[in-house]
Amino acid sequence: MMNRRVVAAMAGFVFCAGVVRADDDCQFLRDRLADPAVSEVVVPAGTYLCAKPIIMSRSGVALRGQGRPTLKLADHAESPLLLLGGLDDDASGVPTPVSGLLVEGLSLDGNRANQKGECWGGACDTGGTTAVRNSALAARGLKDSTVRDVEITGARSGGLVTERDCAGLHVQGLKARDSFFDGLSVNWTRDSVFEGLELSGNGYAGLTMDVKVSGNVFRDGDITANHDVGIFLRRADNNRFERLRVAGNSSHGVYLSDADGQAGTCAVDDVFSQVESRCNGKDGFHMDGACAGDRLDDSAASGNKGVPVHGAWLIAPAAPMRSGGACPAR
Repeated sequence: MMNRRVVAAMAGFVFCAGVVRADDDCQFLRDRLADPAVSEVVVPAGTYLCAKPIIMSRSGVALRGQGRPTLKLADHAESPLLLLGGLDDDASGVPTPVSGLLVEGLSLDGNRANQKGECWGGACDTGGTTAVRNSALAARGLKDSTVRDVEITGARSGGLVTERDCAGLHVQGLKARDSFFDGLSVNWTRDSVFEGLELSGNGYAGLTMDVKVSGNVFRDGDITANHDVGIFLRRADNNRFERLRVAGNSSHGVYLSDADGQAGTCAVDDVFSQVESRCNGKDGFHMDGACAGDRLDDSAASGNKGVPVHGAWLIAPAAPMRSGGACPAR
């Protein structure tokens, strides 16, 4: 039997309550978000099954949860769950910019146990939507927007993925766990702030950055118990990492690399300030290959199974890089 849905709209404000039907409860959200008269959609407590993505491609719109609702990707949807930005990529791969979005107070369940593929609608990068990974939350060409107090679990690809020339983002209070790949994947993104992070138990890195990642700040959070490295950087420059605890990850705590020895692909001029890397499965801070010029500023490594620091790091001041220390049993 179909459950009743109540929608009330007043002066650009929309309040949506309840569940629509078993196979897709989310069409009312898509309809409201597409309505040019609507500037805010509020979703009350409850679990909403989404058979296809919710796309926010209109600037200046807010999607707020009330009472921590959960949006869950339906079985075999083979798509992202929530997409911020557009799909009309130009010849350089950049969609039409979307700005002024707010997403707040939601839980996103990617239902990865019941998804087969990494990419939307088929084999990756074979045309159409297959360039988009099946993340729980994807931002594409997004500008000057906020994601606040969002919890992500079970994404088939990454938890939150930013790409295709994002800038001016403010991500606050993000929790991401149990993603097939990374909890937070930042790509082709600049001049943004990510703070209050809890990235744990993801299949690869807790936080990864690759391709045109510049001038961002990552601060205040825990990156723990991920099944590969804690933090991974490549093709990234002039980013700051402040007051982060990177602990109990299966490989290196922090890992900087190039792309298979290709010139110009190292992470350079990044600063790690008051970052603690401890009890990880390999090195505390590891820099590969010919990479150089990244700095450790008042950071510490202890209890890691490898060495505290590997590679040509700049260390200022003389940081307490310890190799000992008690760690909890794994």
